[in-house]
Amino acid sequence: MDSATNVFRREFLVSWVIATGIGWPLALVPTFILAHIVNIVYPRETNLVLGLGYGAIIGLAQWIVMKKFIPVSSRWILASTIGTGVPFVVAVILMETGGAADKWIQSEFLSWLLIGVSGGLITGMLQINTLKPHFAKAGWWVFFSALGWGLAWGSQRTGFAASWILGGVILGVITGIPLLWMIKSPALTIPQLNEKQPTGSQ
Repeated sequence: MDSATNVFRREFLVSWVIATGIGWPLALVPTFILAHIVNIVYPRETNLVLGLGYGAIIGLAQWIVMKKFIPVSSRWILASTIGTGVPFVVAVILMETGGAADKWIQSEFLSWLLIGVSGGLITGMLQINTLKPHFAKAGWWVFFSALGWGLAWGSQRTGFAASWILGGVILGVITGIPLLWMIKSPALTIPQLNEKQPTGSQ
């Protein structure tokens, strides 16, 4: 592995973790505002838009990093918004209809872990096609997306105030490292690196 590839991998991972780490607490602001707007017509449940807000902000932060290194479609953001938002909407519907998940899952940590895993699973499935042109074994993304989002949301119910910052770092590390493992030869997929390759090299 040459020095250019090493630099790419290091810069990508650091940028990815920083983006998700900062995006996580920042997502509270627009989500809080959106929740209050929704509460004007539906005053009972703020979690209805929690997943949508976080999915959109984190998806945007990740895509900004992605497009700097790899030309991934902006559909990445929409996939993150929908995938992360659906489980929260379903949870609210279940609660409103008397079928709240906490009737079966007594642990709040496990409830949020389940919501996170479900959202990460849907998000990963929706994002696969945007990864396939540049990442080998893209199917693994579904697993790591589910794991990352699950632990990120689950960490919010550990009782530590710092978890609202660490959640994004957890998500960034768990998803960023596998992306480096899945990426095809950077010299073939990353324009900046391809330009640096010596003439005649593969």
